[in-house]
Amino acid sequence: MRSECIPPQQIRSRPRNPSLILSLTLYRDPQRGDHKDTMSPLQASLLTLLLYTGGALSQVHVPQGPLLRVEGSAVALWCNSSGPLVSGFEWSVIPAHPPRHRLQIVSSVDQDFSYAVYRDRVTVRREIYLEKVRRDASRLHLLRLQARDTGDYECYAPNTPHTYYGGHSANVRLTVIPDSLQVSLLSPADLTLSEDARAVLTCEVVSVTPQHTHVSVTWFQRSAGSSRPIASLSRESITSVASAFMTRDPRPEKVSTTLYRLTLSAEHGQYYCQATEWIQDPDKSWYPLSTKRSCDTTLHLHAADVMSAVYSSTTQTHPPWIFYPLMFLPPLVAAAY
Repeated sequence: MRSECIPPQQIRSRPRNPSLILSLTLYRDPQRGDHKDTMSPLQASLLTLLLYTGGALSQVHVPQGPLLRVEGSAVALWCNSSGPLVSGFEWSVIPAHPPRHRLQIVSSVDQDFSYAVYRDRVTVRREIYLEKVRRDASRLHLLRLQARDTGDYECYAPNTPHTYYGGHSANVRLTVIPDSLQVSLLSPADLTLSEDARAVLTCEVVSVTPQHTHVSVTWFQRSAGSSRPIASLSRESITSVASAFMTRDPRPEKVSTTLYRLTLSAEHGQYYCQATEWIQDPDKSWYPLSTKRSCDTTLHLHAADVMSAVYSSTTQTHPPWIFYPLMFLPPLVAAAY
C-alpha cells in the first residue's frame, strides 16, 4: 500500500563525497493507528551507514580539566573540531567569582565579540589572543594570569554552510592560585675557600601549593654574563651532571623535603640555584607551574699555603692567655726588692 508523505524534514549528513548531500524524508504509515512518524528500514540502514562510515559528526575537544596554574604565568588552551567545515572559533568563560554569567572573550571571526571586561586585554595589551593552528584547531593564549581568570572556559566551533549533528562546544575548568614558590641559596654573598677545598652549595626550595607537586633543582655557574648548568636533580630526584664540570666531581643530592645540596671542587665564580615546581595535569602530562632562582654567591679562592699563613697569623697575633700573668711578673719582683 502506498504511504502518505508528510512535509519533509531534512536530516543532513556529509558522505565521503563532499558533492553529495543525502536527504532522508520521514513518512507516515497509514496502517499504524498511532500515526507516529517513523523511518523505513531502507532509510534507517542508510542513516546508520552514514553515521558510522561516511557521515560527519562534529565533535569539539579541549584539554581535560581541571587545570591548575599560578598568577603571573601563561596558559594555552587548545581546541580541536572534527567537523568538516569549521567556520571559526569562539571562546567564552563563566567566571568562578560573582556574577557567574557567560562572558565573551575572543573570536576568530568577529572582532567585536569581546565583552568590555576583556577588550583592553585583547586589543590593547594583547594579554589574550587566539592562535589559529589549522583549519580545525586553535589555541587560546592567556598571558599574565590573574586570580579572577578562574572559571569554566568554553570553546565553540560551529560548522558552515550546513549544520552537522554532534557537539559544537566543549568546556574546561581553569583555576588560578597565588605563586608561592621561594628559592634561596643558603650561603653568604661572598665565600672564600682554599683551592683544594670542596664547595657546598645548599639550595632551599619552599612552596605551599595546596595540590601535590614535584620540584626540580639546577645549580649554575655564572661568569662573563653567561650561565652554565653544573648539575641538576629532576622532579623524580634523578641526578645529571654537565660534561663540562665532570672533572670537578659535582654531587647533587636531596637532603630533606626543602633542602637540596651540591658539593664540588671549588672554583672561582658566581653560583646560584634555580628551581621549578611541577604539577601533573589530568591527562597525566607534567606542567611547570613556576620557575624561580636564588641570589648569587661569589666564591673566592686562595692558595692552600696562603690560607694556612692567614690562619697562623690570626691564631698567633697574641701570646697564649697562659703567658699573660708572666708579662707583669718582672715589675712586681723589682718592686719587692
